[in-house]
Amino acid sequence: MSTLKPAAESPLLAQLAEACNNGACNIRGLVRSLSAALPEVQGPAADHPAVQCIVGQIAWLCGLAPGPTPEALRACEQWLNPPLVDAADNRNLISTA
Repeated sequence: MSTLKPAAESPLLAQLAEACNNGACNIRGLVRSLSAALPEVQGPAADHPAVQCIVGQIAWLCGLAPGPTPEALRACEQWLNPPLVDAADNRNLISTA
């Protein structure tokens, strides 16, 4: 998978992924929004966790699939809400003092 832009740098995609995670059900609205959000995706769109979640939701609404896979949902959630840890030394970046 290619390097993903953070959700904060992909506001349309992040908003749509969040809506799908919350059960969005307007197929036409989802398709239009996905079309508008795709330019925010770097690399192959099919590899992006938010796109996988959104397409899974659309497929479920059309009766073509059981919905986003658990893996897609987890990956999308991690993209939307990344852990606040410095990868270099694994320190929590939130002050607890």
